[in-house]
Amino acid sequence: MSVVGYEEYIKELEPEVKEGLSKIKALVEGLVPEAELLINYGVPTFKLKGKNLVHFGAFKDHWSFFPGPVAIEAFKDRLNAYQLSKGTIKLPFKSDIDLGLLEDIVIYRLKELEGYIVVTALVKKNPAEVWNAWTDVDEVVNWNFASDDWHCPMAMSDLRAGGYFVYNMAAKDGSFDFDFAGNFEEVEEEKFISYILADQRKVEIYFSETAEGVFIIEAFMPESENSLELQKEGWGSILNNFKKYVEGKK
Repeated sequence: MSVVGYEEYIKELEPEVKEGLSKIKALVEGLVPEAELLINYGVPTFKLKGKNLVHFGAFKDHWSFFPGPVAIEAFKDRLNAYQLSKGTIKLPFKSDIDLGLLEDIVIYRLKELEGYIVVTALVKKNPAEVWNAWTDVDEVVNWNFASDDWHCPMAMSDLRAGGYFVYNMAAKDGSFDFDFAGNFEEVEEEKFISYILADQRKVEIYFSETAEGVFIIEAFMPESENSLELQKEGWGSILNNFKKYVEGKK
């Protein structure tokens, strides 16, 4: 870590401005302790294996957090209160820093750098409703498909570390079907699920409670048969179908 460079950057700042930067710095270090802190493009920057994780800094009347334009697009439903520019979120000095928001963005960026494809959705229901719809197999069959010409006629799940699940995904015309199956690796109720698919790819799902509902980050290792864009579109469509289903429930 380039402590000297960071200390030089903050030495002339007002104490409350330093404190805000310290909170951001501590957050990232806690989540990604192996990240390297240095000064890049004139601002503090965390790098992971030579790649930019996030930049952050202080300006006239705000802190800036720089996760990049892809992350900002992914989090757009949670950024309505902020002034944005390309790849940048402006956090006004007059408001408390939403560390929960920044934590989720850092997780998103970390998963990207680790090679995962990441999709997101803000589901405007409470955590219990979202968790139940995601994990109860009687609910799963109602949303676990990417388009209206597919369905999920069968779902089985033993929701615990080491437990097995299988969801049958099928075209409604009967032309094709397959089993989406794997083993749960970690389960934290209403917070986190990870599992390993039958082809050994890992999937991680983060559930974050926000003032507007539950923000879901779903990260999955890509397969080699389809393009990354097609895979992201397909998983994103299923996640959006989940959002539509849950928000439409009475």
